[in-house]
Order: sequence, then C-alpha cells, then structure tokens
Amino acid sequence: MTYPVCPSELILRNTRHGHATRQFALATVGLVALSIASTSAFAQDVAPPSPAAADAGPASGGEIVVTGSRITRSGFSAPTPTTVVGIAEIERKAEPNIFNVVNQIPALAGSAATSTGTTSSSAGTNGRSTLNLRGLGANRTLVLLDGQRVIGVDTTGGTDISQFPQGLIQRVDVVTGGASASWGSDAVAGVVNFILDHNFSGIKGNVSAGETTYGDGRNFNLQLTAGTSFADGRGHIEASGEYAYNSGVGGPAANRDWYRGWKLIRYPIGRVPAGSPLNIASPNVSNFLLAPGAIITNTSNPAARGLIDTTFGAGGSLARLQRGWVPIDATGAQVSPWMIGGDQNSDEGGVADLDTRLNRQTFYGRVSYDFSDFINVYATYNFARVYTNNIAFLSTYKPGNLTVHCNNPFLPAGISAACGTANDTLTVGTMNVDLPSIQVENIRKMYRWTFGGDGKFNLLGTEWKWDGYYTIGLNHITNNNIGQTLTNLYNAAIDAVPGPNGTVMCRNTVAQGQGCQPYNIFGTGVGDPSAARYFSGTAWLKTRLRQDAASLSFNGEPFSTWAGPVSLAFGGEYRREAFRQQADPCSYTQCNNPLLLAENNWFSGNFHPSRGTFNVKEGFVEVLAPLLKGEKTGDFDLNLGARYASYSSSGGVWTWKAGITYAPPIVPGLRFRGIASRDIRAPNLNDLYAAASTPTGGVVGRFGSVTNNVIVKNPTLSNPDLKPEVSRTYEAGVVYQPDWLPGLSVSVDYYQLSLKDAIGTIGAQQEMDLCADTGNPTLCNLIQYWTTAGGASDPNGSPTLPVSQVTNQPPAVVAVAKINLAKVYTNGIDIEVAYTKNLSDIFDNVPGTISFRGLATNTLHYKNDPGLPGQPITDIAGQNSGSIAKWRLNVSQTYANDRWDFTLTERWFSSGVIDNSYIECQSSCPVATATAQTINDNHMPGALYLDIAGTYNIFKREDGRRLAAYFKITNLLDKAPAPNPSFGSLPISNGTNPTLYDTLGRRFVIGARFEL
Repeated sequence: MTYPVCPSELILRNTRHGHATRQFALATVGLVALSIASTSAFAQDVAPPSPAAADAGPASGGEIVVTGSRITRSGFSAPTPTTVVGIAEIERKAEPNIFNVVNQIPALAGSAATSTGTTSSSAGTNGRSTLNLRGLGANRTLVLLDGQRVIGVDTTGGTDISQFPQGLIQRVDVVTGGASASWGSDAVAGVVNFILDHNFSGIKGNVSAGETTYGDGRNFNLQLTAGTSFADGRGHIEASGEYAYNSGVGGPAANRDWYRGWKLIRYPIGRVPAGSPLNIASPNVSNFLLAPGAIITNTSNPAARGLIDTTFGAGGSLARLQRGWVPIDATGAQVSPWMIGGDQNSDEGGVADLDTRLNRQTFYGRVSYDFSDFINVYATYNFARVYTNNIAFLSTYKPGNLTVHCNNPFLPAGISAACGTANDTLTVGTMNVDLPSIQVENIRKMYRWTFGGDGKFNLLGTEWKWDGYYTIGLNHITNNNIGQTLTNLYNAAIDAVPGPNGTVMCRNTVAQGQGCQPYNIFGTGVGDPSAARYFSGTAWLKTRLRQDAASLSFNGEPFSTWAGPVSLAFGGEYRREAFRQQADPCSYTQCNNPLLLAENNWFSGNFHPSRGTFNVKEGFVEVLAPLLKGEKTGDFDLNLGARYASYSSSGGVWTWKAGITYAPPIVPGLRFRGIASRDIRAPNLNDLYAAASTPTGGVVGRFGSVTNNVIVKNPTLSNPDLKPEVSRTYEAGVVYQPDWLPGLSVSVDYYQLSLKDAIGTIGAQQEMDLCADTGNPTLCNLIQYWTTAGGASDPNGSPTLPVSQVTNQPPAVVAVAKINLAKVYTNGIDIEVAYTKNLSDIFDNVPGTISFRGLATNTLHYKNDPGLPGQPITDIAGQNSGSIAKWRLNVSQTYANDRWDFTLTERWFSSGVIDNSYIECQSSCPVATATAQTINDNHMPGALYLDIAGTYNIFKREDGRRLAAYFKITNLLDKAPAPNPSFGSLPISNGTNPTLYDTLGRRFVIGARFEL
C-alpha cells in the first residue's frame, strides 16, 4: 500500500543466506559459535502510521520505516510512491510462497514463477520466483533483504524470493520508481525490499497443504521459527527453517479441458492469397511433418511419391495421415507445415508441464549483541536449496528433417519395395515417443553470510547514526537436461543396413566400432532402450556465483533552516561479482568422438564453459531540506540525491534524483509529491562474459524463393565492451488522507520512464527478416546456412534446412542503433485506495473491523524502439500475449474480529490483443507487409479471478500466544485461460500465456499457525 505519511528510510541491516545446513540444529549451533548480530537498538519518532503501517506491524525497536530513501527523518513523506505489504496481509493471503503475495501488486508484470517457462530446456530459469516491476525485467528490479543486496539467481541477475526466510518476513516495501541514486545499479524500475523481524522472541510455526481441484499440484509447507534474548536483553538470537514441496502439474492435455491446440499459422510475406489474412489464429493446429512414430514427408524417387504421408503406429503398423486444412499460395503450393484439423497426434503442446515440481529447504539464523547504547553488532547466515524438475517437451522431435535409405531393414517390406533402390532415400519426421521425455532438472544452493553493525555517535553537536555491513554470497547452480540425444550419434543409429546372417547393423563403420546399435524409429513401442543408450545422455551446466558486498552509511541532521532541520545521508559501497561455469564436454567439444562436431552436439542444451568478474566502487549523498513549514505556507520538502559508481568493466557513471513533497494549508490531509531521477543498469556477468548458450528456436528462413519453417540454433553471445543502460524517470502524484473520514487513504501517481542504450538482442526471426529485406551485412554475416540436396522446398510442403544457426550479439552502446534494443518508453498511472473502519464506531456492540484495499495500474504505453533502419516503434501495452495488460487491478475486502477473519480478493486485468501492430480482418484484407501484418482474430479477453481466505483463532491471548486454522481458495470459479496462439516451428506451445493468465485452475490450501 502506498505509504504517504511515514518517514522514508530503509535501515541497512541483516541479511543472511547461508551455508551448508542439512540439519537445522547443527547450523544453529554453528551460527552461535561464529556470529554476533544486531537489530536496531535506536528507535525513532515517526509520523502516525497509515493503515498499511499498522498492518505491517512494528519494525525493529518499535520503528516504522519505509524503503525509498537513505534519509532517516521523522514525518518525511517520500516523493517516490511505496507500496507496503504487511505481515497481516501476508498471512491472510495464505500462500505457500510469499512471492505469490507480492506478485499480485499490479505494478509487477512479467515476473517468473513456477508456472512460467516450463517449456524451456536450456535457460535454466525453471522453478524460479523472480519479481519484475513494470515489465522491464527482473534484472532491472532491485531486490533487497533488509536493505542489503542478495546474490543473483544466476549470471543474468534477478533474485529468487523463495530462498528468503519466509517465517521471519515482517513486511515488504515495493518502491515503484527509479532508485539508483539511493540503492545503485538495477533499480531502474524500482526496489523490492523484504524486511525481517529482528526481535522475535518465542516459538512460532506454520504448516499448510493444498492441491488443485483436479487432484494435482499437491503442495506442503512447514515453517518453524524461534528466538530469544540473552545477557539481560543485550543479545538476541533467532533462527527460522522451512521445508516446501510441490508435486507440479502435468501437461494440459492430460486433465485440463481448456487445451485445444491453439497456434498461429503464418503465410510467408508476398505469398498470401488475395484478400486473406497473413496470420491465422486457430485451435486444433498440428505439424504434418511429425507423427508419434514416424511419417514419410518426401522421397528422392519420384515414382515413390505415393508414400508421402504414410505414418507408422503401434508396433510399426501403417496408416495414412488425415490432413486438415493447409495454407497454400496463389500457385497452389503449400507454404506452411502446419494444418488445421485432421490428425492431431503430432501436437506436443499438451505434453509440457504447467507447473514445476519443486522441493525447497531454507534456513536462516541471526545473532546480535548491544555492546553499548552506541554500538550494536550482528551476524546472519542464510542457506537455501531449491530443487526443480519438469518435462519441457516430448523427447527429440524431428520435423521432416531425417533421411533414411530405402534398404533400411526396419522399414516394412512393402514400403521398402515401393521406395526404390538402396540408393534411394526417404525424408522422415518423428516425435520419437519411444525415447524418454526431456526433463529439466535445476538445483540451486545459496549460501550467504552477513556481518554488520549499527549505532550512533555525537560529532560537533550533532547526533549521527551509522550502519555498515559486509556480506558474502555464493550460489551453486546445476542445470541438467536429462534425456537429450547427440544428433550425429542418433543419425548413425537410425541409419541401419542389413548385416550378415539376417542381422541389422549401423551403416557407419566408425559408429559400429563405438558400439552403435541400430535404432528403429518406424513405429511406437519398437525403439530399443538399450540401443538408445548409445546416443542419449544428459547435457549439463554447473555455475558457481560469488558476490562480495560492503556498505557503510551515515545519517544525521547537521544544521537547520527556517523550516526545520536538514537531514543528510552519505556513504560508500563496494561490490564484486564473479562466476565460472563448467559444462559437459559433448556440448562444446568433439567429446573424443570423430562422429561429433566441435560443439553443439546435443539436440538442445549445448552449454559452454565461461568465467568473468567485475567490481564497482560507489559513493552516495542524499539531503532532505524542509523549505516551508507553517499553517499559512504549508509544508514543502526538497529531497536531493546523487551517486557516483566506478565499474571495472565500463568506467564511471552518475545517477541522481530530485524529489519534492508539498502539503498545502488549504486542504488538510492533501499532499503532492513528485520526483525525477537518472538511473542505470550496468551490464551484468551474463551480458559481459557468458559463453554462448544455444537454445533451439523456430524461424521462417527467407533465402531467394525458399521460405520455410525451420528449427535453428539461436546462440546469444556476450560482449565485454557493453556500457550501462541509462533511464530517466519522472513521477508526480497526490495523496489524500482526509480528517473528515479517518482511515481513508487515496493516492494517484503518474509515472514516465525512458530507457536508452538498452542491452539486449533482436530476435532470430527479426534478424532473418532484416537480412532478407535490407541485406545489411552486419546482420547477414551472423547467419550461417546450408541447403540439402535440391536446395528448394518440395512442392508438397516438405522444407529443407536453409538455416543452421542464427546468432545475436549484443554490441557495445555505440552499435546499439544497429542491432540492439535501443530504447524503451513506458508511462502510466498507479492508483491506490485503502479504508479501515471499526464497526463499533457505526453500530453499538458490533465487534470487529472492515477494511478495503484497492491497487490499480493503467499502463498507457510501453514502446520498444529497436533503433534499426526501417524498423517501426512497437507498443506492447495491451498485448495480452505478453505481460503488459492495459489495466491491472487487485482489490481486497476483509472483515476481522478477535475470533475470525474473512477476505475476498478480486484480481482483474483488461482485455487486449495478440499484437497491437496486427490488422484484424477475415476477408478483403489489405496486402500484408512485415510491419503491417493482418490476422483473422486479434482479440484476447481479460480475466477476473476471485480468491477467498479465512482464519479462525482457536485461541488468541493478550501476550501474543495463539493457535489459528486457516484456508484459502484461489481462482474460486476455476476460470480457464484464454487462448494465446503463438507462431514458430516448435510444436510444444500449449497455446496460452501463463505469465498473465491462470493456467492451473482452482486451488485449495488449508493450514494452521501457532505462536508460543
């Protein structure tokens, strides 16, 4: 909730991500032996708390301070809007991961959750919980723990919220504006700060279990927290542990009736029948170059063309593909491998998991000691292990790109005879269902130690407060791609020839010497698992990250003006980031096998080793000067801040901010606020040093008359010469808390953010199109391609492989106008309304309170300017195929008394489109171009989700002891997601958008909390 009347300070204190903690008891003993720690011993006077502050509960030492500035000052209302999620709201939401609570704030868009990215095999992002403000990316949203940086989840940045000590989180502050001057790099979109309870005494716990209405997605969560004081209250120790489990949710085709195989079929530019749309969104779309067993898609023998569309089923049985509608151009030639209707056996969209299987253990410990009234020291330790596993897609699919000879002994005799001689060949596609599905297994272990202190001293008649810490963070990450196939060894195994005495053998003599056993792809249930071991295995990447960070800051009021004391904060910080990566040898070497290539041998995965490091030294200063104060003039405060950062990788850079708040005397409770800032995101380890990853993707290859849907490798290269991104943010708003209606808070804020020199890559398809349209050598030289024999598409639509690799390289800033995403511009409005009322003030003898809270974000524009010649500026606001809906709304109503409470929550986003640049038409369509594409149906509806939750206090005492049972039903009406047809050569899309829509359905949670 926007926190307009509280001081805008974030106290830099404890964080602790830990070390080996297989047994919580042993870790606790180790912590006591190693560390000393502190909570804030220095309470400050603060303005009366708003409802959000009351909900948040007291901070350390009884103070309520909110992230947004480095200044500590009574009564200061921050110019930067801040949303607060307090402990009471966290408990009422009854989620197994606090990430789910925070992510419901409308200003957050595009966050990565366990239900997103489940079809990815190479990125290693599966099962993460990373926050994304304004849709600008997790690496442009700075996440803090007690005001301290936390090591990233990988080299790309972003922080996994699930690794935090959830049992001790007291509140969460979300600063929805640029804050680099206060907190440094990555705070382009804002800051999310998780505040822990440093003074907890007693024992408390939380246990919950749940599942979906379909009987899957079973989850269990157990939290236990304990704390106590010692040494007559001068010391304090606390520890918190958690175990969480989620069984995941299988593919949508298995138990979700909303799945209908929605995809987007696209004609090549210039080959669209007159009056028809370029893009066709439709259900029941599948690829006729694939079949569960195998399908013949082409033949080198013209006399054998009748074999095309022959499929191989159970045990090698033969059938004929029933083709649906296939797009053809004006000449009658097929122009796409996708069909609507007909046999749908080749659709893999219903296979990939909807939610990731997860197992999480965390431990956090903290010990503090007040050596005097002026010095408090502390140490923390945080350990987290997160294991995730999900099915990304069904085995190794080969869409019409395999070649087999007619004398292959696994072919039925009739097919072999009709095929031709031993020198004749068939082109075949297969889903390889006899091979195991490709599973993505991620194991992340985070260790974090923090040593710090805070205190106060007097200098030249001024009381100064100091705060400092040093933290070491380690993250050990393993990404296993289980069930991958080595392409050349697979090709050798399926290339079978008759052997002596009626045996079958591999054609390649080198493969024979390696133990190659022929593998049968002609049917289902025919593949020999022992033969598959020759070409199957696990592609893996191991990443070791280290972060060292130190900070020392000071706060004081050295002098006063006519309007009051001037507050000053200043300090310095140092941070070093480093990583190294190891990969399986077959990903990046020939792997001591003459049949393999120099790199990229797996079907997907293909990781590469790399390493790198950088450091940054920073100094900052911030001042708050009251300029007006009085009944006639009103209250006017000026907040200025600046930071200089020197990066070893890119040099020095300045950030700054200037903010004002003004409370006019005419309308009590009214306050205006505004801020302007210059913010940065420095290139991270992945941008600078990461070796090329090689994910598999689909593009339309455009070379001469060849226009085919093809699968390509799409490596993305790092660039050590990159410079920081720079953004400008402007915000202006009004806050109203009227005296005539106590308990009401209303705020409206306008924001505008412009980001230039953005680090990124253009997409593979865009690179392909730009090369074909402009001939730009910078782009075309990055595209390596080859053609099969004949070099042209088959009249029946079977494509060749004109593209083997499309490479995107993010250049230095000087080259950003050529191939980088040059600029981003977004603006919009944030609205918040909150009201709390005691019912006894309205009705005598009616107990309890009612509260209302509404948060809304209206994204007016979100424009991407690629900075490329002839390329348009695109606006993705309202594209519900992404994450930026025009309107996002979260409203909660709660009734609470001493015995029970009940909360109803409505989550809503507005309707939108697939793509704002599309022109919708079913007939009489205009001629489509690359920048003015047409589509038959561009609409994507909005969605309203209802959640209910309740708590019953079995007992609750004045001293805080309690035992409570609770429940939660998410997506009460079991609303299904809208179709989100996507385009490309990959058959694995499930045809919806889990980033915006709920794909899991109705979910139940029951649980109990206790505090002793």
